[in-house]
Amino acid sequence: MASNHFPFATLSVVQTYRALEIAIQWTLDSAFRDVAPLNFTVEVSETPDFSVLLYSIEAGDNFFAIDDKKLRQGATIDLYYRVRLVTGSGGNYISPVIGHWVNKANKHLHRLAAEITRREFVRYRFTGHKGWVLKRRNYGIQDPTQLDPITGVPLSDQTSDYGTGFPGGYYPPVKISYSREAVENSSQLSSEGFGTTTQEVQKHRHAGFPMLEPYDIVVTDTNQRYRYVKVNATFMPGTDILLVQSADAVLLPLTDPIYRIPIPQ
Repeated sequence: MASNHFPFATLSVVQTYRALEIAIQWTLDSAFRDVAPLNFTVEVSETPDFSVLLYSIEAGDNFFAIDDKKLRQGATIDLYYRVRLVTGSGGNYISPVIGHWVNKANKHLHRLAAEITRREFVRYRFTGHKGWVLKRRNYGIQDPTQLDPITGVPLSDQTSDYGTGFPGGYYPPVKISYSREAVENSSQLSSEGFGTTTQEVQKHRHAGFPMLEPYDIVVTDTNQRYRYVKVNATFMPGTDILLVQSADAVLLPLTDPIYRIPIPQ
């Protein structure tokens, strides 16, 4: 991504399970340092130069926004999205522009993607599980009291940042549906000399939203918490439309500070 769009690292449009609803999701460069509050706004236009602004969507300090305006009802217009970030220091940053349904071929592919996603959620309804995803923060002003004074590595037992080194640690939880494809258990010698330990790894299947990354957390409906260590994405052939994600998730011990993050009931 061009440097003049710093600190934005990625910007994606992802189909949700509702046919006329999409999510706009972004990530920032981990080197970005600016002061809170951070306020994100998604701006929408019919032209890539944004000469006329159709509407905007306030996202606050989050990593995504949902566009449910249903302006694509007749599939007759093209929409362009960009994200504006305003920081507590007065910084004003604008992401690159991403288009949705910019030509006839894309319109057809987006319709197919919406139908594939809908069927994926039907599958989860009957064979899947409910849960929450905690997206890990990876930018901002780090609190030096939460870092190892020698190595600069975040202290894993801290509650205020949950081992990330950044205030808050994670974004607010996002409700999800997913399927559990496999469960694997392995035994290994404890590095502390306490005999053997067992590690549980689950293989999960997700739809495209939210887009997952290693170190994100999934919370099950029984409040077990897993850290994603590997994520593979499947896209619509010939496009950047994300359809399905396969992820390996490692069960965290009950002593992990991640369990202190409250989850809605």
